[in-house]
Amino acid sequence: MNILITGGTGFVGSVFCRFLSSEGHFCTCFDLHEPSEELSNNSNVKFIQGDVRDLTALNNAMVGVDAVIHLAAAHHDFGISEQTFQDVNIGGMTNVCDSMQQHGVKKLCFFSTVALYGQQDTPPTETTTPAPNSPYGATKFAAEKVCMQWCEADPTNQCLVMRPTVIFGPNSFANMFSLIRQIDSGKFLQVGKMANIKSLAFVDNIVSTSIELWIEKNQPKQGIEFFNYVDVPDLSSRQIVENVYRQLDRKKPIFSLPLWLARLLVSPIDFLIKITGKNLPISSARINKLAVANTQIDASKIHKIVDTPATSVTDGIQQMVSWYQAKGKLCSVPNRRPPSHFKASSNA
Repeated sequence: MNILITGGTGFVGSVFCRFLSSEGHFCTCFDLHEPSEELSNNSNVKFIQGDVRDLTALNNAMVGVDAVIHLAAAHHDFGISEQTFQDVNIGGMTNVCDSMQQHGVKKLCFFSTVALYGQQDTPPTETTTPAPNSPYGATKFAAEKVCMQWCEADPTNQCLVMRPTVIFGPNSFANMFSLIRQIDSGKFLQVGKMANIKSLAFVDNIVSTSIELWIEKNQPKQGIEFFNYVDVPDLSSRQIVENVYRQLDRKKPIFSLPLWLARLLVSPIDFLIKITGKNLPISSARINKLAVANTQIDASKIHKIVDTPATSVTDGIQQMVSWYQAKGKLCSVPNRRPPSHFKASSNA
């Protein structure tokens, strides 16, 4: 198959290209950002620069395509306006579905997010009513509705919606990278008991599982189907931190700052963030994410259909730490935020 991957040069998209091309598929990467050297040297991968907000550019990329994996999204916590979230995540999804309809492409895989569930009292399943509490979660939920409308418009359309938790692995510069870098630099401070569960997804695991469901098992046969994805078993924040210390060959800390004191100490930083809008490395929100918030998700549905992947979360952490030590710590963090405005295709 010739598979169009929006956001194809990014962290997850690059792994999709690696897996799919190794199985003989041809990948067309549609992205704002240039591909890595590895992708550029892959003869089964073609790069087309473009923005999902640009329907003309999408239509040009859709020629000859058999299926689409839609990954392109606005997802950062800072530096993105609500309007950009809407334009990229909802408008981009609308453009993808419109372009697929125009070109007769009927097979779609969309990466949504567990963030659309918001705060829940029990681990949410696919039937839990979404209650997003962030622009990212809300616009991803709205994008799912666009997919549903696309499927309702043509009963032969197929859409697999993956709802992943935090995805990590080599070449990721998100939350796990920040944690590893803080521990490696000696700047990490343990807060509270950190017994809260943090669901994670190793990138190779979710990509291989998605491909198996979508291509090998041809799910769904028609219409739309939703799957949560987390790797099992879950780890607590403390277990994740201890694994990073172990892989870095560092002695894990004995002292843990009381949660109430940590919140008191960062209150001036919270005020600074509020008035400047800057993304500072320490805040009460970050402390809450690390030491308090449970992100436990029920993904039993998918694990009953697809065998548990070979790479455990602890093995995934080991792979990421090894990459960090060899390459990652020397890299500057790339800026993949979508611009607030896009430049339309010259063919528009």
